[in-house]
Amino acid sequence: MNFYYVYSNVQHPETNGIVAPYSIKEKLMHVAEVKRRTGSEIPWICDSMDNKLKAALHAAPNAEFVIDPKGVIVKKRYWSDPTTLRSDLTKLIGPVETPTKVADLKTRFQVESRKIASGVVPRMELPAQLKPIETRPQIKKDGSPFFAKLRAEADPGLLEAGKGKLYLALNVDPLHKVHWNNDMG
Repeated sequence: MNFYYVYSNVQHPETNGIVAPYSIKEKLMHVAEVKRRTGSEIPWICDSMDNKLKAALHAAPNAEFVIDPKGVIVKKRYWSDPTTLRSDLTKLIGPVETPTKVADLKTRFQVESRKIASGVVPRMELPAQLKPIETRPQIKKDGSPFFAKLRAEADPGLLEAGKGKLYLALNVDPLHKVHWNNDMG
């Protein structure tokens, strides 16, 4: 039996210091960073930039699948549930002598503290009903990274009637080990 994580697009940009990638190279850097942070020994599969695998599986953000050796999906749930998964595997394969416990996995889910200054300008509290607006950067042929990423969000009035509020944020991408330098001296 093999287990895999599938890394698709970031569902909540800025969570745990992860900013949505603009290229497959950055997405692969995310996978490497998550592996490093968690210490997970479970292999990762990186979905394409347009999440074709996730779309083909009709997957939710925390979906879980049991796939037989022929590639047939035999169990699917939209939200991972370890207890139900263990029950499914017991029914499909049979019981195991020594079940793996979470503590046996040596995986840690920790957020690393920022090593650069933050909080100089108070973070703005945004209304809950904002909708993200897809932005498409123009990737240079030389593969130059985007050290800051644009996140645009609009209230429903702007999207539906053309009148409302638009919020723009430039988020420094911690994968590139850079920070804002506001020293104008």
